[in-house]
Amino acid sequence: MKLNRNIFLCAVLSAIVLLSACGSSASDVVAKGDELFTKGDIDGAIAEYSKIIESNPKLVIAYNQRGAAYIIKGQYDSAIDDLNKSIELDNKQAVSYYKRGTAYLKLGNADEAIKDFTKSVEIDPKQAVVYFDRGDAYLDIEKADLAIIDFNKAIELDPSMARAFAYRGTAFYMQQKTELAMADWNKAITLDPKLSVAYASRAEAQRSAGNFDQAIADLTKAIELSPNEAAYYFRRAFSYLGKDNMDSAVSDWTKAIEINSKLVDAYYYRGLAYRDALQKYDLAVADLSKVIELIPTAANVYNERGIAYMHLSKPDLAFNDWTKATEIDPKLLESWTNLARYHNKLGEWDKAIEKATKVIDITIEYPDAFLARGWAYYHIEYFQSALQDIN
Repeated sequence: MKLNRNIFLCAVLSAIVLLSACGSSASDVVAKGDELFTKGDIDGAIAEYSKIIESNPKLVIAYNQRGAAYIIKGQYDSAIDDLNKSIELDNKQAVSYYKRGTAYLKLGNADEAIKDFTKSVEIDPKQAVVYFDRGDAYLDIEKADLAIIDFNKAIELDPSMARAFAYRGTAFYMQQKTELAMADWNKAITLDPKLSVAYASRAEAQRSAGNFDQAIADLTKAIELSPNEAAYYFRRAFSYLGKDNMDSAVSDWTKAIEINSKLVDAYYYRGLAYRDALQKYDLAVADLSKVIELIPTAANVYNERGIAYMHLSKPDLAFNDWTKATEIDPKLLESWTNLARYHNKLGEWDKAIEKATKVIDITIEYPDAFLARGWAYYHIEYFQSALQDIN
C-alpha cells in the first residue's frame, strides 16, 4: 500500500540517518553529509558521502547513509548496492537491513523486504517503524493476517502512530471486517487529521457500501491534504460514477493523468467513458491507444479500441485490433465473437462460423457466439443448425 508514502519515508529515513550516526566516532566523519541530508539537499549529501567512501572504503556508516539518500532519490538499485556493502562490513546493524528492506519494498519486491525487516527486528525488536513497514509488505502480498500482527506490534511500541492504525484498517478491510476497519481509520484521523491515506481508505469502504457522497467527501479531503496524489483523483472518479456524474468522473481521471502520465487505468476508464457514455469516439481511441502504448500486450484493450473504431465506421481498423487481441490472448471470447460479427456484416459466412465456433469450443456459456454463428448458418440455409444455435 504505497499511497502518499514518500513524505513519510523521507521523515523516517532522515530520523534514522541521525539515529545511526549518534554515539559513534564515525558520526563526525559523515556529519556534513548528514546535515545536507536533513536539510533536503540529497544530491549534496550523496556527493559528501561518496568523498568519504573514496578516502575510507570500509566506513560502514558512509555506505549506510548514502544508501538512505539513494532511497529518497528513487535510485533503489544503487541503495541496495550500498546497503549490501554496509552489511558485508558489519552484519549486526539493524538499520542497514531496515533500509535495504525499504529499497526492496519500493522496488515491489515484498518477499525480500520482509526478509530484511525480519532480520532488522531480530537485532533490534523495539523499532515500531520496522514492524509497520513489514506489515505494509505483507499487505502487498495480501497476507492481511500477518500484516495485522505487525501493525499491532507497531501500535504497541508507538500508540500514536496514526499510519499504523490506517494500514491496519486496510488489512481488516481485506478480511471483510468493515467495522474494525472503520474504527481504525477513524482512530488514525483522530490521531492525525492530516493523514490523507486514512481518508482515502475510508472512502473505499464508503463507496463499496454505496455511500457515494461520503466517499466523495473523504477523497476530497484526501486531495486537499495531498493534491499531487493521482490515485485519489482516480478513486474519486468511481464515486462520481456511482452518482451518474460522468463529467466529474472524466475530469478526475484527466487530473490523475496530468499528475501521472503513465497511470494506465485512468486512460483506460476515461477511454471507456468517452466511448460508451459520451460518444466521443476519437477521444476514446486516443486514450485506449495510450494504454496500448504503455502495455502493448493488453489484449482486452485492443478489443475495446476495436469497438470504438466500429463506432467511427472504421471496420478495417476494428478487424485489425480484434485479430491482434486474439493473437495475444487466444481465449479472449469477446474478440472472437466480434470477428464473427465482422464477417457476418461482410457476408463472409464461413469465416463467421469459424470464429464463433472457436468461442463455443472454449465455452458453451457465451450466448453471443451462438447468435453470431446461428446468423451465419441461417444465411447459408443451414436452418436446423441456425435454429439450434439461436435456441
